[in-house]
Amino acid sequence: MHPVIHLFGRAFGTYGLCAFVGFILAFLVVWRLAKRYGNTIDDVLLLGISIGVGLFLGGHLLYAITRADLVVKAFGDVGREPVRVWYVEMAEAFGGMVFYGGFLGGLGGLLIFTRFYRDLKRENALDLYAVATPLFHTFGRIGCFFGGCCFGKESDWGFLVRENRYYPEMVGVVKERVAALRSDYPTVENFDVVEDPRLKGPACILETGAGVADASVETQLAAIEQSLARHISRS
Repeated sequence: MHPVIHLFGRAFGTYGLCAFVGFILAFLVVWRLAKRYGNTIDDVLLLGISIGVGLFLGGHLLYAITRADLVVKAFGDVGREPVRVWYVEMAEAFGGMVFYGGFLGGLGGLLIFTRFYRDLKRENALDLYAVATPLFHTFGRIGCFFGGCCFGKESDWGFLVRENRYYPEMVGVVKERVAALRSDYPTVENFDVVEDPRLKGPACILETGAGVADASVETQLAAIEQSLARHISRS
């Protein structure tokens, strides 16, 4: 999988980029269609903001419901764990989004918006929402595929999309450890181990939606050497 794309020297989440492209295209299509109803770009912007807020809240809320055990644990640790630990637990519990929650949340935002905003008829707004939703979701599903959260069953034909890279001689050993990690951390939905002959010595590079971590011994030693050089030059 390719959960991260490197652009201009920075790492970007593939799902976020795909969702952004889908949102822009959906907005442009909705804007064009809204002109037929006599509405302006201001009407479309206000509608989009209302739907976006509802989508964000609904998607994260339904995700948290599917992780109810993590939510209960996070609130149970209030006052018992350091704030930083509690923040990590909350981020894990509410950090994802579910399409159906986002869809219902966006619909709720639309209904509330058209309840108070009279310049855009509710039936017209629903027509626009019906067009924008599948267009946005198409790119979202592409992002999910590259992120590794949506996939089908194994097949002996087709093509492979690879994510993590490990030193070839370590692959067998590492895969055994991955099997153990899957049972220890059931909330981690998907990860894989793929050999990379370009790596030298015992080394690995971990790529996730949150960023890239180079755990190679050579890289770690280089980082220590640079840190020591900076401190010595200051003294």
